[in-house]
Amino acid sequence: MGTRAVLPAWTARQLDYQAGARNNSVPVRLNLTKVVNRPWLPWAILVAGVLASFVVFHAFKARVDADAKMNFDNDVRELSRTVESRIWSYYDVLYGLRGLFQGSREVDRAEFRKYYETLNLPSRYPGFQGLNFARYVRGGERAAFERRLRQETSALSGYPDFQIRPPGQRDEYYVVEYIEPFAANRTGVGLDLLGDISRRPSLEQARDSGEITASGRYVFTRVELRDQVGFSLRIPLYRNGMPLTTVDERRRALVGLLGAAFVVKPLVESALPQKTLRHIRLQIFDAGRADAPPTEAAEPQYNLLYDSADSADSAEAAPRGFSLPRASRLADRISLNIGGRLWDARVTELNGYTDKIDQWLPLIVLAGGIVTSLLFFALVRALAAIGTKAVKLANQMTEELHDSNQRFRDLAQLSSDWFWEQDAEFRFTEMSSGLDQQTGMISTSTLGKTRWELPIVVTDEAQWRQHRELLAQHRPFRDFEYQMDVDGVRHWFSISGNPLFRADGEFRGYRGTGKDVTEQKRVEKRLLIEHTVTSILATSNTVEQAIAGVLESFCKTLDWTCAAYWARDSETDTVACLQRYSSLSMEGEAMVEFARGGGTVSSNGLLSRVWRSGEPVWIADLLNDRTFMRRAAAAKLNLRSAFAFPVTVGERLVGIIEFYCGDLRKPDDSSLLLGRALGSQIGQFMARKGAEQDLRFVAAHDPLTGLPNRTTFNERVAHAL
Repeated sequence: MGTRAVLPAWTARQLDYQAGARNNSVPVRLNLTKVVNRPWLPWAILVAGVLASFVVFHAFKARVDADAKMNFDNDVRELSRTVESRIWSYYDVLYGLRGLFQGSREVDRAEFRKYYETLNLPSRYPGFQGLNFARYVRGGERAAFERRLRQETSALSGYPDFQIRPPGQRDEYYVVEYIEPFAANRTGVGLDLLGDISRRPSLEQARDSGEITASGRYVFTRVELRDQVGFSLRIPLYRNGMPLTTVDERRRALVGLLGAAFVVKPLVESALPQKTLRHIRLQIFDAGRADAPPTEAAEPQYNLLYDSADSADSAEAAPRGFSLPRASRLADRISLNIGGRLWDARVTELNGYTDKIDQWLPLIVLAGGIVTSLLFFALVRALAAIGTKAVKLANQMTEELHDSNQRFRDLAQLSSDWFWEQDAEFRFTEMSSGLDQQTGMISTSTLGKTRWELPIVVTDEAQWRQHRELLAQHRPFRDFEYQMDVDGVRHWFSISGNPLFRADGEFRGYRGTGKDVTEQKRVEKRLLIEHTVTSILATSNTVEQAIAGVLESFCKTLDWTCAAYWARDSETDTVACLQRYSSLSMEGEAMVEFARGGGTVSSNGLLSRVWRSGEPVWIADLLNDRTFMRRAAAAKLNLRSAFAFPVTVGERLVGIIEFYCGDLRKPDDSSLLLGRALGSQIGQFMARKGAEQDLRFVAAHDPLTGLPNRTTFNERVAHAL
């Protein structure tokens, strides 16, 4: 930095001396010799240059460390969101199982097994080891319960010698009645969960709270899982129609507990990219119940759930590259509430949070600064020694210094996505090639334009107004994000900049960096929509309310213009548009209104393809897709891309949800997977609501005539009176 600041002034003085030499060579030569012949001057230049080099070295090193800290913090936040999201998806399995029990008069062992096999839990939910149903049995009911199980023949060989284990009389039991996979867990049938007194707190918490509750840490003893750490999730099952407002009412209504067992290691490692685990060490401890006082929480060192250092490809085993030392390793702690228990996650940096170029850049800058200082030192001494050859030598050294500065600039460009500069009117005067490499946009096309003259997409007028006010005040800014269309594809950019001033304080423009954060934004939005849809389905009372919420949240979160839900009529082989959402004006909703009232599936290419394949379908360009029958309407409304996925209940397609937007979007594998998962999740919700509606009808109507029964009649008479 110090050398670059000195260079322009020194070069200007050279040109002045050269101009003067043409008119009066002797005085110039004498004055120059007088200046450079001072014995202390070369040493002063050397000391100043070395000091400036160390200042710049520490500035670059601080920037590299700051980037590493930012990347580490981003990984920690992503780790927290990903693990919580994965656990929430496992919650849905238990909620679905409870819905199966509540929607049926009685769930037998075959239905329980079919639910487990249909979900294909081991492959779709890594770490998932099994489902079980533990029936609540009072002490006086033990003999009758054992007789009933001995007489059961649904299992391969029945249970002629069934007894509750461990033996002994107790006031109450939670006996495992159903368990899957059955072959690997057959001996678990008849196990009383209260036989192990350590389980009592979590069982009672699940019974009294009505919510999903997690067990503490335990170690599997099965041969294929021996010494692996796991935990269980349990949710209570209550009798239908009984009040559940108070704890006593929930205890009286209890039927049993539905549970699921997990191995922690595959659960965590499947949720996190291996690239992240190579850079950090992640330790997760069970810190006890969330509502327990700190003194009652177990010591974490005795409750280790997961340690990434135990993995075969752990970063601890990876060879370490060279990196400049920091004062301390990066570390952070986060707390996760998993089923009423606190998981204490401790994250520690291992290596790899700085690129190789960034690791070497401070040393390159330091070495370059010292070399430059030595060159100036030699230059001044040479000027004093050679006298009349000083100007020629200075020109030569100036050119070498210019090349050296260009090399530093090239290295700096490699350490970030791209650099840019603007003049005092905020017009681009320079744009590095990183913009071309990251986005495909020709960097020279930006020169001479302000940022707001580019094809940006303004989604927040107030944000841009605030940004322009900050520029007018000539203040620095960091991480300003905006959207721009490049060749029909929407990109997110994040930029930072510092104002530039001349020596007299006059403002002369901005210089800064930029990067493409499109993929990061997409990941954030996909995580957000997964959580939002789960929340909508958990809080909606009707299917119509849930579908409306899903359409609106999906469009707003993922920037789709309009959406529609088509319900299938399997008898007539038609679909009908039941619900719509649009962010356009009423004229824009004509796109969804086009086939209002239903029609044959073959009349619409998008719906037909989803219907036939049972898979999500993406059309990147509606106007050039000949199977799409509404091209004219799409062109009129400026809709360019479409995405649709099926809503399924088991293997049966019950509906299709489609989305449209006004920009070209390339197919995204993660979005297709998201659509498939959401379609299954919405279908499960619809099935559960249908079962609840059937149950209410059976409770209020005569099973033979279908007419309202006496209970309904009395309620209506009481209401009329």
